[in-house]
Amino acid sequence: MNLDKSERGSTLITSLILLMIVTLVGVIAVNTATVDIQIAGNSKRATGAFEGAEAGTTLSVPIIESTITNAGVLTPAAPVGVITGLDTANLANEIMTTAPNDPDTASGSPDVSMANLSGVSVNVDIDYLYTNEVSGGNQNMGMGYEGIGAGSAGGGAGAIYRLQGEGT
Repeated sequence: MNLDKSERGSTLITSLILLMIVTLVGVIAVNTATVDIQIAGNSKRATGAFEGAEAGTTLSVPIIESTITNAGVLTPAAPVGVITGLDTANLANEIMTTAPNDPDTASGSPDVSMANLSGVSVNVDIDYLYTNEVSGGNQNMGMGYEGIGAGSAGGGAGAIYRLQGEGT
């Protein structure tokens, strides 16, 4: 087979061009896979932080209930179990409505800190907002047997709290 002088090396050049295209496609595929892995990791961390914050607010409800039940004595009085930090100086006042709508935050000065909630550290801020009338009290006598207070002596006032959780 005789090749014309102008066709010499065309097979080599064509092969090199195809090799470069295949290499470029491979590099793009690896880069896309790396970005997808980073996105999945960020999504997992965000979901874990959200779930940790949700668990922290859920675990704070018994602290509010027991402190109210014990007439303003902060319960627990010191960090215990997963609770690693407790604002013992201010939290009882915030729960017992002597400091309504306190401007502290979960990230700035948390009322409750928890560690290792499924690998997430959580800070929670508990703030009393206001008291609201609960259906079923003597003020709503017509609804006394239908509302929350299942009897004519039921009902009364309900304290409304804001629980702000932050997981990291």
